[in-house]
Amino acid sequence: MKSKVFLEVGIGNGEFIVWAAKKDPQSTFVGVEVCKKVFRDAQKRVAKAGVKNVKLFLMEGTRALCQLFKEESLSGVYLNFPDPWAKKKQKKRRFINKASVWLIASRLKIEGFFIMATDFKEYAEETVELFSATGAFSSLWNTPIRNELPGYYLTKYARKWLSQGLPLYFVGLKKIKHCEVPSWLYSYYPLLKLKGGESLPEVVLSLNKKADFERLAQTLPKGTLWEEELVKEPLLSKCVIKVLEIYSKKDGLLLDMLVSEGEFVQRFFVKIAPHSEGLILKIHEATSAEPTEGVHLAMAIVARLCEKFLNARIERSSCKKKVWQKLEGRY
Repeated sequence: MKSKVFLEVGIGNGEFIVWAAKKDPQSTFVGVEVCKKVFRDAQKRVAKAGVKNVKLFLMEGTRALCQLFKEESLSGVYLNFPDPWAKKKQKKRRFINKASVWLIASRLKIEGFFIMATDFKEYAEETVELFSATGAFSSLWNTPIRNELPGYYLTKYARKWLSQGLPLYFVGLKKIKHCEVPSWLYSYYPLLKLKGGESLPEVVLSLNKKADFERLAQTLPKGTLWEEELVKEPLLSKCVIKVLEIYSKKDGLLLDMLVSEGEFVQRFFVKIAPHSEGLILKIHEATSAEPTEGVHLAMAIVARLCEKFLNARIERSSCKKKVWQKLEGRY
C-alpha cells in the first residue's frame, strides 16, 4: 500500500510539518516555502526532530502543485496563516484565488481535504466560496468554517493570536468528485502544459560575414517585445516578453530577459555566441528557465531580430512551431 502524501504550503519555521510527520509516520509530508531564511530554519527543525518522512522544497506553492504532483496524488493540503493581503488592491496577491482552487482540486484525491487556518474572517469566507464554485467540494465538518479544531496543532502565530483573545478561523473542505480542469487554467499556470523532459529552445543562424556584436547590442531593442492577452475571464492572463538589458562582449551578447505568462514569471539570459555555422542563440547556462511557450516565443523573437539586423538566415531551430506562426506579420 502506497503511503499517503500531504502538502503544506508555507511551512514557516517547520513546527507544524514536524508535528504532522511525527503523528503519522507512515505518510509523506511535503513542505514548500519561498523565504530562504525561514526555509533554512525549517530545515534545521526537521533535521533536529529526526523525522524521515518530510521533504522540503524552496519554491512557491502553485509551482509546487504544478511540478511536484500528478493529478489526484495528494491526500491533503494544509495552508496555515497565509498572508491575507487585507487591502482591496492587494487581494489579487492571495494564494487562494479563482485559479488556485482548481489547481488544488486537480491534485487532491477523492476524499482528499484542504484545511486552512487564518485570523482573517473575510479570507476564510471567500475561500469557501471559491472552492464551492468548482462543484467538487463539500464541507469537511458539519460547517466549513469553525473557530476551534481540537487536535490540530497550533503554531506560534496561532498561540500568539489566541493569547490576545482574538478568534481563529479554520476552513475544512473535502473533495467529493472528479473535476475537469478548465482550459483557461493552462494559460494562467503555463507549467501545467509541461509533461517533463522538454528541451529549452535553441536557434542557429548562418551569416554572410562576421557578426559585429557591439553594433548588434546597440541595434537590438530593449523594453517590451511582446504583449498578448491570453485569457480575460475569470482571471486576466497575459504573456509579456521584455529585454531588460543587453551586455556585449567581443565574442557575443547576453540579453537579460523577462517572460511573464499568467501567474508565472521567469528571468533569464539569452546568450548569442559564435557557432561553426554562424551564430547560436540559447539560454545561458548560469541561469535557469522552464521551457514554456513564452520562453520559446522569446527565443524566436530574438532570432528574428538577429536575422533582420545581421542579414542572417535561420538554419535550425528547436522553437515550437506554433510560436513561429504567432510571429507572422509581427516579426
